Amino acid sequence: MNNEHVKTNRAGRNTGIFGLSYEICYIDKDDSDGSIKAIPKFFTVDPREMICLYNFEPEPDIIMAIRYYMMDDATKYKVDVYYEDHVEHYIRQKKDINSTKWLLMPDVIPSEPNPFGEVPVIAYYLGDEMQSIFENVISLIDAYDTLFSDSMNEFDRFAFAYLIMKRISLTNPIDKKDPVKANNALKELKRRRVIEGLDKDADIKFLTKDIPTAFIQHIGTQLREQIHIQSHVPDFSGDRMAGASGIAIQRLMFDFENLVSSAEADFDIGLNKRIELICKVLTILGKDAGHEMVTIQHKRNMPVNNKEFADTALTMSQAGFSRRAIIGIMPEDIVPDIEKELQYEQEEMDAMTGPMTPGEDLNSPDVNTNDNSTIYPDKQKQIDALVQGGMDLSTAKAKVLSSDGPQQFSDSSGKLSNN
Repeated sequence: MNNEHVKTNRAGRNTGIFGLSYEICYIDKDDSDGSIKAIPKFFTVDPREMICLYNFEPEPDIIMAIRYYMMDDATKYKVDVYYEDHVEHYIRQKKDINSTKWLLMPDVIPSEPNPFGEVPVIAYYLGDEMQSIFENVISLIDAYDTLFSDSMNEFDRFAFAYLIMKRISLTNPIDKKDPVKANNALKELKRRRVIEGLDKDADIKFLTKDIPTAFIQHIGTQLREQIHIQSHVPDFSGDRMAGASGIAIQRLMFDFENLVSSAEADFDIGLNKRIELICKVLTILGKDAGHEMVTIQHKRNMPVNNKEFADTALTMSQAGFSRRAIIGIMPEDIVPDIEKELQYEQEEMDAMTGPMTPGEDLNSPDVNTNDNSTIYPDKQKQIDALVQGGMDLSTAKAKVLSSDGPQQFSDSSGKLSNN
């Protein structure tokens, strides 16, 4: 209803660009079902349109906030002042277009109560410095742009280079002093694109300067590398990323992950404040809501090598790790919920072998499978042997329990033999 994912993305984008971002909570009404309901909502504010005043507590809180934004044109602005108990609305405008004086007057609705009981402004800060992620490398980015911009300018100059013609005359010596005839001769040369009757000492060339392409490429490569190094953001299109294994990618992303983890910690402060304000209004409306009931999770858009996780799971299974431990190493894209995955596995095993009753022993000769075949002793040992050999637990149980006759170990090596 509130497009939370879109607005959270906007808050993160503004925080990365400006080093800070703001949201404002408000109460909206919903009459879609015929009855009027109060719905707490929030919207993203351009950080260039917000001023916040803090107290001097060890953990400063916002005690007043001012939002100003342009309405019709640059001569008229809307000003909203947020206090703990009410919100004031003003109009700021010039007397006329040419005037340099501004007038501040109350809006049509000059004031309204604030149901949140505190300033309903949520602040997101990127570190104590409130610095954008690329502010440290702006000078390098400008140099990179200048390098390639000047290269394109050199290309334009080459296209309009002067033509030097040595010991060549386009007209006879008398006509060359006539600008009209000389201009016509040049037009004819351009049209025909042929020069005839050249003397053996004649020479034709363009007046250009040599462009140090190798030097330009070297400087461009160095600038690009420094931009990624100093911004702590890897070059995802670089050669080091192409075809790299999952472990190699994790190493390349280590510095970037530290940066993102720190940014997430700061961003969560704003998210928790948003949740707290919404839950406060829901509690006033008589609904059971507590911000401690909400869990914040951040999902990475990271490339995942599923084969490496599968190989690791197989190795852990052969080493005797529990199913819970093996499933626990899987990324959330593969296993989003460990408990549900274990439940699904149990349901699949029950579908193949039938559910086991509490206290049931696989080694008991009295236990029957779905197809009424007897389960003979040492079945558990056979299943353990198959799992140790690399077979999945559910597959091993299905294989042993669905065998036609009893299977026993022929020797201590764990090999099975049919009797």
